[in-house]
Amino acid sequence: MKFTFKILIFSSILLFLSFITAPQDLILWRTNNSLQIKDFQAIQKDTLKTGNKKFLGAISAISIEVITTQKSRYTPPKLVVKNYFDKQQSWMLVKNDYVLQHEQIHFNISELYARKIRKSADSLGRKNITNLNIYRNMVNDWEQKKQKRNNQFDAENDDSFLKIGKEIFFKKNPKQKEWLDKINLELQKLNIYTYENSL
Repeated sequence: MKFTFKILIFSSILLFLSFITAPQDLILWRTNNSLQIKDFQAIQKDTLKTGNKKFLGAISAISIEVITTQKSRYTPPKLVVKNYFDKQQSWMLVKNDYVLQHEQIHFNISELYARKIRKSADSLGRKNITNLNIYRNMVNDWEQKKQKRNNQFDAENDDSFLKIGKEIFFKKNPKQKEWLDKINLELQKLNIYTYENSL
């Protein structure tokens, strides 16, 4: 018997994504494989608003895919958890290293929670938990926590900017580097739960 469920999550915007997407359009999170400006291939959208001081320089379509298989209801299921960036659904209005780093942090946050899912699934399996609903609830719980973490990151990195004609000038927020270091440290602590180690 085979059960499959997918949890799809996005930084900045929650969307539903069909994985009809060609494999070359997806970037699987890997150590030492950072996003590049050229990876943002969707048509740019103008989301910069000067009236409300709303600044949205980029959107990253990031998803955690969870595929679950279970040989029988008496055996713990096996979860394959992948963290993807979709090039065709991601766009960048302001193309610079600072905005790119911001989007990389969102991708890293998603990877952190993919690792937490893998760790929790491993723990449940070691306890011989076979109820698939327990695994689904665990994935949903981590997904909600991931979304809160992304929202917190965006809230703490609310950049001030000025638009003059087509030029955009903004003051960099020092908290972004703090977040990068903090998330990277948390990733290192869960390094055993990378996708490569879960195979």
